[in-house]
Amino acid sequence: MLPSIPYAPFDVSEVYRRLHARQEAADRRRLERQGFREMLDLDDHVLRDIGVTRGDVEYVSQLPEDRDRSSILRRLSARFRTGG
Repeated sequence: MLPSIPYAPFDVSEVYRRLHARQEAADRRRLERQGFREMLDLDDHVLRDIGVTRGDVEYVSQLPEDRDRSSILRRLSARFRTGG
């Protein structure tokens, strides 16, 4: 005879919420990667007009995904606006 396994009730709405949150996070990461690819396709002069260099975009795109890479790129671009 098999040992009995205690029944652990679960909340279907909680399971859905967690799955939905994971899907949203995956979608955000996909869009961010797509954005970096599109930026790297731009001409260096256009990147400079935006306020970043190709090296900035390459650097930030290689950072771990748990970092706020868009904010880091925004801070890097601030040096052009402030002359730094």
